[in-house]
Amino acid sequence: MQSFKRWRRLLALLLATSLLGLAQSHAQRRQSAAEVPAEAVLIYQLVGVADYLTQVASVAHCTNLSQYPTRLWFEVRDDDPSTDQLVDAWVLPGHSVTFGTQETGFYYVSAATAGSVRQGWAGIYSEDERAWVICTAQLIDPSSSTPSYIAQLQLFSPGGQPVTTLTYRALLPLLKR
Repeated sequence: MQSFKRWRRLLALLLATSLLGLAQSHAQRRQSAAEVPAEAVLIYQLVGVADYLTQVASVAHCTNLSQYPTRLWFEVRDDDPSTDQLVDAWVLPGHSVTFGTQETGFYYVSAATAGSVRQGWAGIYSEDERAWVICTAQLIDPSSSTPSYIAQLQLFSPGGQPVTTLTYRALLPLLKR
């Protein structure tokens, strides 16, 4: 059984590698969730991720407040591990990226996973733990440019604590006299 899993992973990797040349773009790459780079740091996680064709999609918006470009990964896991997915994007300083479980009529999704998600979890990873990245996530009606609903998804720290405020990096207004 163990060797079967190993062969299946190898075949999946070979297939992904061969299709990568056809499907890769600058902002998006689909790959197995097992390929989250070892150096990547989990910066946010969220639960309640869902994707049902034209009924609901999940989106995460991230802004890079660092002074240098930062690579981010958006990993989506479902109750079925064979459907796990990962996409990535480079985010320039002061710019934002929107990750999603599919394209939406309301938001431009820079990098989207594919396939339905029933009971999902998502992780947002950064290539650098010192990168200053803020994110928010939503469930949205994907079928319309004027969605019938948008619902906020709660973000959690890597340790599982709800992210309610920026506790380790405060964004305060600058007052000059």
